[in-house]
Amino acid sequence: NSVIAEERSRRGIVRLALLALPQQARYWQKRVTEDRELVLQSRGLELAQPLADAVAQRIFLDSFVPAETPLPRSREAFGRRLDEGRMRLEEAGVRLLETVRSILREWRGVRGAIDALRNPAAANALADVNIQLTTLLPPDFIESTPQPWLGHLPRYLKAMARRLGRLPAEARRDEELASRVRPFVAGLRSLQAQAPGDGPRTELAQLRWMIEELRVSLFAQDLKTVMRVSEQRLAEQLERARAEARE
Repeated sequence: NSVIAEERSRRGIVRLALLALPQQARYWQKRVTEDRELVLQSRGLELAQPLADAVAQRIFLDSFVPAETPLPRSREAFGRRLDEGRMRLEEAGVRLLETVRSILREWRGVRGAIDALRNPAAANALADVNIQLTTLLPPDFIESTPQPWLGHLPRYLKAMARRLGRLPAEARRDEELASRVRPFVAGLRSLQAQAPGDGPRTELAQLRWMIEELRVSLFAQDLKTVMRVSEQRLAEQLERARAEARE
């Protein structure tokens, strides 16, 4: 599958860049391990590798093989990419640390709201939020969430905390809003369960993030969406994703 092969190649380039620039890699790992707030905030969050390694890997990914850029296919091209990417490291690193700090802060807020809700009336909403949380923050979310969506994770988490804050008082209203999102989540899941073809699944990826934006528009309108979303638009996007899967 060409999509999986491309993804493996991107990760391979990142590994080569980390090996080629060990000093820079260690610099960013050190910045994370010495950042007490970051380390404390990440406690209890299941990560695929230590936070410092995940962050360094992502900084190198954003600097050397940002999305939409063709992969270097020769030693010369890789050398040129190293020179170009080195210039981007500081900016990419500062931006990523800020994003990760924001994500961890909001995640702790959501965890706190979940722990505070012991009311059986909120059980359905809690189950829904827990699934959303594991989908948004899988163990490799730092390395794998594409841009610009990684930067939107704090807003999605904040919307989740807003939703939880209205429970159990607004449990009935919550269920009504959640039922409007459910069909699209089911459609997304069934498409994700199908073996991918050879092409990029761009319509499917778009559907995934449109669902998150729909949740923001329903549960935390004041946080604003980054695109126009409605159930009608999502139904159309689901059809596009299904058509893409048939190609």
